[in-house]
Amino acid sequence: MHVHYGENPILSDPNIPHTKEAMESLDFLVVQDVFLSETAQLADVVLPGTSYAEKDGTFTNTGRRIQMVRQAIEPVGESRPDWKIICELSNSMGHPMSYTSAAEIMDEISG
Repeated sequence: MHVHYGENPILSDPNIPHTKEAMESLDFLVVQDVFLSETAQLADVVLPGTSYAEKDGTFTNTGRRIQMVRQAIEPVGESRPDWKIICELSNSMGHPMSYTSAAEIMDEISG
């Protein structure tokens, strides 16, 4: 299951009981969020995501609309931008990723 940033399916999905049952039946659920939402409370692991003000890049909502954002403040506490978390996970699983910015990733995607 893939959940877009800013979504809390346990509260916002049209069929909440079905969504909750599906998430509870997963062997392992990872959620990345800025706070412990109802969806994050079901997770086995919660990754400390950053808010829109703490990151460069784009958001894609469930309606497939893309919105570009620019970083206004440094990440707070232990939070890290999404791309850094993905790179760290990938590196720890043996697949090297050495991006230095969200812009570098976007260049690769569009190239």
